Amino acid sequence: MNKAILDELTRFLNEMEGDLSCCNEEELRKRGITSRIIKGILALMLVLFVANSYFLYLLSTGLSESLATVDSMAVRFGQVTGSLSRVTDTVSSINVQLASLDSIDADMAEVSSEVSSISNALLGINSTVTGLSGEMQVVDRSMGVINSQVYNMSGNVQQMGGNVHKISKPMGFMNKMMPW
Repeated sequence: MNKAILDELTRFLNEMEGDLSCCNEEELRKRGITSRIIKGILALMLVLFVANSYFLYLLSTGLSESLATVDSMAVRFGQVTGSLSRVTDTVSSINVQLASLDSIDADMAEVSSEVSSISNALLGINSTVTGLSGEMQVVDRSMGVINSQVYNMSGNVQQMGGNVHKISKPMGFMNKMMPW
């Protein structure tokens, strides 16, 4: 009985082994096909990864260049903004100066009328000076006459001094007696 059971078990195991080997061959064939499909998909994914990496590199390079351009544009816009601010300040200053020019224009009109008055006054002064010049010539001539008269008087005084000296010689002994 043991032998019959063992034979039956051996036969069962052999049948199972045959079935399993038949299944294993089919499974191995299916596994090979699946493995080839997976390897193809992996190779395709690797190609797509490399292509995507290259395109991402190109995209990042382009973005970097674009950002550099945007940065330089931002700097230029800052410069333009500063220039516009200076232009605005200059225009404001010009506006203030134009307002000042209006007041200067009014002041110049007033100065012009004052200059006209001064010119008229100078004409009056000129005529007065001309009159004074004539009078100064008269005074000058009078001073010449006075000068000649003083000169003549000086000569007369010298002559009188000489005469007094002549007169005082005989009276010289009395001078010693005088206290002065």
